[in-house]
Amino acid sequence: MTSPTSRLCALLLCAWLAPASPAQEHEQASEQGESPTRRTAMIAVSRQETKDGPRWSVLCEDVPFDELVRALAKKSALALESVELLPYGTRISVDLSRRPLEQILEFVLGSQGLRFELQRGSLRVLAPLDAPEDLLRLAQSAWQQVEAGGDEHAAARAKLARGNLCEVRGDLEGAYHLYAELAEEDAGHESAEALYRAGRALERLGHWAEAAQHFRTLAALDGAGTFHARARLELARVSIKLGDAPSALHLLNFLDANFLSSDPVELAERRLVRATALIVTNECVEALRTLEEGEVVSAPNAQARSLEIRAQAFEGLGFDVEAARAWLIFAREGAATDERVRAFAKAAELSLAAGDELGTLFVCREAAKAGADEGLGSFARQARLRLGLDEDDVPGTIQERVALAESLLAEQPRKAAELFEGLYLARGALPEPDQARVLAGWAHVLLDRAGLKAAIELLAKARANFEDPLAAQALDLAAAALFESEGRFDQAAEAYRGNY
Repeated sequence: MTSPTSRLCALLLCAWLAPASPAQEHEQASEQGESPTRRTAMIAVSRQETKDGPRWSVLCEDVPFDELVRALAKKSALALESVELLPYGTRISVDLSRRPLEQILEFVLGSQGLRFELQRGSLRVLAPLDAPEDLLRLAQSAWQQVEAGGDEHAAARAKLARGNLCEVRGDLEGAYHLYAELAEEDAGHESAEALYRAGRALERLGHWAEAAQHFRTLAALDGAGTFHARARLELARVSIKLGDAPSALHLLNFLDANFLSSDPVELAERRLVRATALIVTNECVEALRTLEEGEVVSAPNAQARSLEIRAQAFEGLGFDVEAARAWLIFAREGAATDERVRAFAKAAELSLAAGDELGTLFVCREAAKAGADEGLGSFARQARLRLGLDEDDVPGTIQERVALAESLLAEQPRKAAELFEGLYLARGALPEPDQARVLAGWAHVLLDRAGLKAAIELLAKARANFEDPLAAQALDLAAAALFESEGRFDQAAEAYRGNY
């Protein structure tokens, strides 16, 4: 017979020799701090020698990113450096065949914005680049590799991309040469696009006649597709620059009749180019109507271009005040740096012609703030001369103009009245405290022109709409002062309380 002690020892021995269950394996892995998923990740990395050098293949699905990088380094016998830059917890799937090792690493590390460096048997992980010029340089290098890859279609698209990167860097000459090279090749749609882009680059360089020739060639090119209409639109734009606005209008009429479009950007461009041509042919009302009858905001830089066209139209119609205001708005809100001087000069010239000397000085001060006051000195001098102001008396800001008007009320009421009249008309753009000062001064002017009742009524109506208590109090003080000047002290006392 077997003793109970012997049977117990046999059972313990069987339990110790039995394989662990899946649940037990998972529990043991968890206790050791190792994920079962990480242990069983399947990563296939292979190398094949070819006549062009070693080619690598990688196949994996939803594996930890850092494990894949470590596997690549191990298989390629490279020491991995700067592993702390590898994002932990990120997963990746890769299926790449017969690629140089550099391309494999560019794809894998680049998917997380990382870079790398191969040097002296090591793979060094590098942090992402943030500087725009560095990113542009890397993009150029990547597209050059695509262009040299042997795929003709991909190479054509790569050359277009390289040209676009040159434009982004401001190298229009470099962009033009890349586009011109591709336009000479038989690359189908890409060649047509390159010819169009070459013409656009010439436009931006100001080579109008050469750009026109490119667009004429493209418009007559078989297989240009959608670029037939775009070439004619650009040819219309260039024709205006070459002084032939009637030809531009003819091209636009031909476009609208034969190349219907539902693209809002193209339709907006057509309207803006048409309005510009109408300005040149002195059809200013038609130019304004063209802007009003259709949507133009979809076009690039539409606001600035519309402002300039409106300013030119008002000027052409002889509406100096409206034109000066439009040129000023264009100078402040829409004009490019090289256009601001001309726009401010137009605003100052037209303000002076309209008899708005204060407006002229204001334009000159705004131009000075923007660093675009070159050549405006003569307008400022004429405005000061008409106002009887010395060099040091020039009111630049609104607050300075109000202070000047207030100081002139007692001794030079006529000049003060002229200043306050302009300020009163522009009061809507002022904060309430400044409005209160303007209204108080204008009320003094009205006292002499229309009597006490008109002056008090002006202040009372304004006070009813004020929200700022200090501004309202300033009106109360002004009303009380007016009553006191007329000897009505009881009404003055009520005005101090806000009753008038």
